[in-house]
Amino acid sequence: MNKKTIITALLALAALTGQGQTFTPVVEDSIDFVITGKTTAQTDSVAWFKVAPFGGGTMKVPLTGGQFRVTDRLPRHTFIQIGDNAGNDLRFIVEETPTDINLVTGEVSGSD
Repeated sequence: MNKKTIITALLALAALTGQGQTFTPVVEDSIDFVITGKTTAQTDSVAWFKVAPFGGGTMKVPLTGGQFRVTDRLPRHTFIQIGDNAGNDLRFIVEETPTDINLVTGEVSGSD
């Protein structure tokens, strides 16, 4: 092979590689959400974590008078689980509509 052929092949390869990296993440797909709730558990906090997609670790939220409030920003339609460390857990999908839950009875109010 001569030099010209090698340079042409390398330029074509570089152009193909550059075209493959035009993906831009969809930032507007992330939402702020609010979840309020109550429990009768005698603990100082409730814990929540992402179920799907999994990751991020467990977050603790203080429990005051049996009530709590979770606020965060996650991708729309992320499954999360919230529990009071007394065996009362709920899993649901986060949305823009504020959600209110009762960990003891399993009642959830918010969007359909």
